[in-house]
Amino acid sequence: MSGLYALALLLATTSPALARSGGGGVAGKCPRVTRHIVTADSQAEIFEASSYVFGCAYGHTKAYRLGSPPECGAPVCFGVKHEMLAGSVVAYELYFTSEGVGRWYVVVRDLRNGRMLRNVPTGIPLKHQPENAGVGPVVGLAVKPNGSVAWIAEDFERSTPTTSTSEEARYYDVYASDKSGTRLLASGLNVSPSSLALAGSTLYWTQGGKPESAVLN
Repeated sequence: MSGLYALALLLATTSPALARSGGGGVAGKCPRVTRHIVTADSQAEIFEASSYVFGCAYGHTKAYRLGSPPECGAPVCFGVKHEMLAGSVVAYELYFTSEGVGRWYVVVRDLRNGRMLRNVPTGIPLKHQPENAGVGPVVGLAVKPNGSVAWIAEDFERSTPTTSTSEEARYYDVYASDKSGTRLLASGLNVSPSSLALAGSTLYWTQGGKPESAVLN
């Protein structure tokens, strides 16, 4: 397992070939390669090329490899998901799962220089296990241009089977990571997983049908 996980982490390095390609100051001027655009804004874009996911900031000469598109070959699954831009800053989930192993991280990088701004597990599980990290996968993500980030994660350990069906009652955690540190904002079976939103420095979500908010510095 450790070898496979190490391979997955190598996906978050710079691509030498793409790093040599030219950049520009406007959209479409990232490295001139055949690519599929995942998402873009006025300052940067995320794209897929050569079976990897890259990010680049317009006006800069390097594209940085974030990881692989989601791949799953039983029993191993890994990749990047939920790529989101805020200017030249990108946030995304980096994950690796196998039999009895789950590692989920929220990663934030500055695409102007590739610098890692944040790399934190998606939460604190009930039981510490050295092979695992995070509580489960990200279901909602929000990021600011300064690298502050918030997310909703499905908490596998705290989710419980329902009495009437074989389905689980899904438990969700709302986290934020900014200059104040990484902190749990809310959790429960009644957190709406698709409710996360950011307006300026105010983060919003819904719990128990009621709007909740917090400051994301």
